[in-house]
Amino acid sequence: EIAKTTDLYFYSVNSSGKSAVCKSHFILAKNDLKCTLSSAPSSQYSGNGSQTLVDGLFGNEDFRLGGWLGYEGNDLDAIVDLGNETSVHSISAHCMQDINAWIFMPVKITFSLSGDGINFEEVGNVDNRTPNDRAGNITDNFQLSIDPQNARYIKVSYKSIGICPPGHKGNGGKAWFFTDEISVNK
Repeated sequence: EIAKTTDLYFYSVNSSGKSAVCKSHFILAKNDLKCTLSSAPSSQYSGNGSQTLVDGLFGNEDFRLGGWLGYEGNDLDAIVDLGNETSVHSISAHCMQDINAWIFMPVKITFSLSGDGINFEEVGNVDNRTPNDRAGNITDNFQLSIDPQNARYIKVSYKSIGICPPGHKGNGGKAWFFTDEISVNK
């Protein structure tokens, strides 16, 4: 039985000898966080719905294999309920870029805190650091460190690029952004 985040190493043995050692990383996912979304992700890139953003699991490098929420041409507000008021000192949102698939990093992500889930106070934002013409599969963590503040709710507002930029093969078409995890350090 595995009761905490851990690495498991294993190999097989038969009459021909021993196989290479393989490693599997197991993450203890806490399901005490809840997340609501201002809009639904695309049905083809919907992961496990809103809980995809707070399940402690990061999506695969191949976005087609799941674990990511995909949004085409629009922004997103995600509100994370921590369950009770707690001191927050760091918030991050993990995103992907793959310009060959028309997926771009958000222009920026804004973080806000609230005690009641209605009145939010912006605590900062993080601008995209990845050039829009950078090819390949790229992931980045939009992380904001703050002086500790008490909050029960965290709003993460993703500002999409909206349309594919000039010079891109999809110029003028709707651009995607993909996100897979919001992390809160309390």
